[in-house]
Amino acid sequence: DRQIVALSRHYKVIRCDLRGFGKTPRGTVRFSHYRDAAALLDSLGIQKVHLVGASFGGSVAVDFALAYPERVRSLVLCAPAVSGAPRSSEITTIDSVEEAFLRNGDRVGAAAFMVRTWVVGPFRRPEDVSGALQQQVAELQMQNYVMPESAGAENVPLEPRAFTRLEDIHAPTLVLAGDKDIPSFQSLATSIAGRIPHAMRMTIPNVAHLINMEKPEVFNRIVGDFLANQTGGQDV
Repeated sequence: DRQIVALSRHYKVIRCDLRGFGKTPRGTVRFSHYRDAAALLDSLGIQKVHLVGASFGGSVAVDFALAYPERVRSLVLCAPAVSGAPRSSEITTIDSVEEAFLRNGDRVGAAAFMVRTWVVGPFRRPEDVSGALQQQVAELQMQNYVMPESAGAENVPLEPRAFTRLEDIHAPTLVLAGDKDIPSFQSLATSIAGRIPHAMRMTIPNVAHLINMEKPEVFNRIVGDFLANQTGGQDV
């Protein structure tokens, strides 16, 4: 929400809820998130974009950039995941704890755990982070937990997986990481930036995983400056 007004001063900004998130149901068919993004742009008559993806959205953005390289002006990856990346023991543990809460029917506990993990992070205390932000993310988690499951819905991944093909991305790329994020994601950001040709990596101080939500002014300035360098200062 905090990006729309700021970036819309100079760009046409498009955002969407992926299937199974926000107000978009999963549906009942096999799908691919990156193909959905392409179909959305086709429906709007837009051929080429600056693509910004955060967390899992970063994985979708990378898949899109590999599948449709001619459609990507530039790429901004904010604490990104990547399809096919080796799964760390840290992520496996986080997923196991969340699943344990949900198996016991404790959605509130699961949401609180996810806030502690992704909003607060392993290097801060809850009182160090905005209570309003923690509440907002908890509510978003609860919305996802009550999203109805749909028979037949299956996300079909890009093949070969993106992690094995990062060197094939040639769009100007900016990779952002928070210095209070879990170590796995900080290391992944370094790996991604090191393998995408000429990519830039920036560390944002005193922020965990949700950089654009926790530090919107900083995020907007960094992304705005990066985009301006790609467009020569012209609005797109």
